[in-house]
Amino acid sequence: MNSTKKSIKRGALSVALGATLLAALAGCGRRPIVVQAPPATVIQAAPTPVTVTTPAAAPSAPQVIMLKEAPPAPRPETMPPPPSSDYTWVPGYWAYRNGQQLWVAGHWEIPPRVGATWVPSRWERQGDGYAFIQGYWQ
Repeated sequence: MNSTKKSIKRGALSVALGATLLAALAGCGRRPIVVQAPPATVIQAAPTPVTVTTPAAAPSAPQVIMLKEAPPAPRPETMPPPPSSDYTWVPGYWAYRNGQQLWVAGHWEIPPRVGATWVPSRWERQGDGYAFIQGYWQ
């Protein structure tokens, strides 16, 4: 009878160890997490801007940046391979921050919903200057 109790205890221990091992291995089949570095920036001297702020009645609206001179031409970029077919290429653009033009490099992004397309950031001629239009998902 003593050997039967030992056999039952060993069997229970084997089942417990097997369940623990199975639980530990279950997490190994998940998709890998892709971590991308933020886009690189290049600093370039910029012309003096004219900043037009939105009316006080709409404080949540973004600032509009106006420059008297056109920003530099877009830089040629080589697209690296996408992390998966779910990603869309977001091209680089010149941004104006802290009194300087900064090149924001293109990168891959997952669209926020199926069928969404990216409208790139750009500078548009408006009157006697250029206004920055931030890119967005449409």
